[in-house]
Amino acid sequence: MSSQAVSFYGLIGAMLLFFMAFNLLEVMLPAQVSRLAPVGSRGTAMGIYSTAQFAGAFVGGVLGGFIVGEWEISYLMYVNIAVCLGWMFINRNLGKSVKIKNMTLPFTGAGNNQTLEALSSVAGVVDVIVLEASKLVCLKVDSAVLDETQLNQMLAALAVDKNIDLDKNRAVQI
Repeated sequence: MSSQAVSFYGLIGAMLLFFMAFNLLEVMLPAQVSRLAPVGSRGTAMGIYSTAQFAGAFVGGVLGGFIVGEWEISYLMYVNIAVCLGWMFINRNLGKSVKIKNMTLPFTGAGNNQTLEALSSVAGVVDVIVLEASKLVCLKVDSAVLDETQLNQMLAALAVDKNIDLDKNRAVQI
């Protein structure tokens, strides 16, 4: 094989790896933002994420064009390596994400501060919001520490559909 053929197949392999990782991140990052955002602010968090994503693409393109215009392309590669290493340094300090699940359940009772306080007191419930107009209770729960028995009892007392089984995902997952 000639060196030109080897470099061509190396380029194809590198592009394949790059786009596999890129497509994986395109799915995982917004899902993580949605999962970790407060229940009542999920739309805002996703909007901020989208804005930052597209602003980053714009600024990256402008800076990349400036660097190539002022210097040569090898400097752009050094800047890209530095940015990647910086992100790796930042991400190493992020802990492993907990097993957070978002649940939306129908209810027939009145949603008030007592409802919020009662559901918030259950072990493993991270965040709660009651949407009275839609007759829904939205919960964010840490399934590793959730006390399902206590949650089911609390939901029954609050006139919420209590058929919850996190393993069988009977609750509507959002």
